[in-house]
Amino acid sequence: MNKINRIKIKKYKNRYNLKLNFINNTDNIYNYIRKSDLSIISSGSISFESCFFNVPMILLSVAQNQVGIAKSWNNFEAGYYIGNHVNKNFEIKLNNSINDLSSFTNRNKMINKQKKFFNNKFNYRSDFINNFKYDF
Repeated sequence: MNKINRIKIKKYKNRYNLKLNFINNTDNIYNYIRKSDLSIISSGSISFESCFFNVPMILLSVAQNQVGIAKSWNNFEAGYYIGNHVNKNFEIKLNNSINDLSSFTNRNKMINKQKKFFNNKFNYRSDFINNFKYDF
């Protein structure tokens, strides 16, 4: 994430009294995600980890191959896709998503959708995953 977008997101930290951590290139990302109330993440493989731990997620795409996955999460209502981080409406969509997920009821709805992606043995349910759109 570039410096300008990092500054924009820090504004939300202050506005919503959020505890934010910017984490890049770590081998233990799951330790951060499982302790989180909300993740603002790229829509790559990390989105599956956020879903696994039932953490509501706001998804952005930083590469074209992430768009299909992000749209799939959005269509299943298991995450909010707010577009590419350089889009002119990015800040508005981020604001709307944070506002929406400030509600416990809305976070819980998303968590309940996320719970449908895994069976009791914590394996992905292939009937859901096979309906994802991948742009490779």
